[in-house]
Amino acid sequence: MVATIAVSLTFIIIFACFSFVTPGGIGSLLQNNNLFFHLIIPVTSIVTFLFFEKTDVIKFDHTVYGLLPTALYEVYYTSVALSNMKNGEVPITYDWYYFLQNGKLIAIAISVFMLVVTYIITLVIWRLNRVKIKSNK
Repeated sequence: MVATIAVSLTFIIIFACFSFVTPGGIGSLLQNNNLFFHLIIPVTSIVTFLFFEKTDVIKFDHTVYGLLPTALYEVYYTSVALSNMKNGEVPITYDWYYFLQNGKLIAIAISVFMLVVTYIITLVIWRLNRVKIKSNK
């Protein structure tokens, strides 16, 4: 479930946000290896978890684990960006997603927003995994 959440977030962010602001649009985000990272792996993971890995073992209390990859990545991203700060500004080369270019408060708001989106994705995917497939017996 946790891996599916992580790649689902990638899929949603690429298609809902970055495809509109990246030069070349979605086509540029799906070139070469990125076709796998941004589309094929997320879709395959979601389909596999929802249709082929049905389980009642993952309880609601476990949904908090869906936040771990996003939280860890936020710590990594922020530490790399801030450790390369010069004269109070983070160079673009270390702020890959431009989160810190509009100030620390905006970056914090984006981080919280990403965690909220991740948890919503977690709840939706967790719930859909628990939906029983009707059999025609």
